Amino acid sequence: MGFRFFVDGLCRKCGKPAKFYCDSCQLYFCDDDLIKVKIQDSPKFFTFCEKCYKKKKKPIDPYRENRNPFFRK
Repeated sequence: MGFRFFVDGLCRKCGKPAKFYCDSCQLYFCDDDLIKVKIQDSPKFFTFCEKCYKKKKKPIDPYRENRNPFFRK
């Protein structure tokens, strides 16, 4: 799995500018439409959209960064 080279997008639900995306389906959602969850044995919180949270999907890679750490320093 690679890094994302863009750090924002439009929310799939309401169309507002969004900075975070669902860790399962990889679609952008605004803060109002995301659900933050702490998964057991993981170092960080994960964000899921309502659809993935209800289906209890797992994140794609629990240790990845949101974007390339060397991009836009």
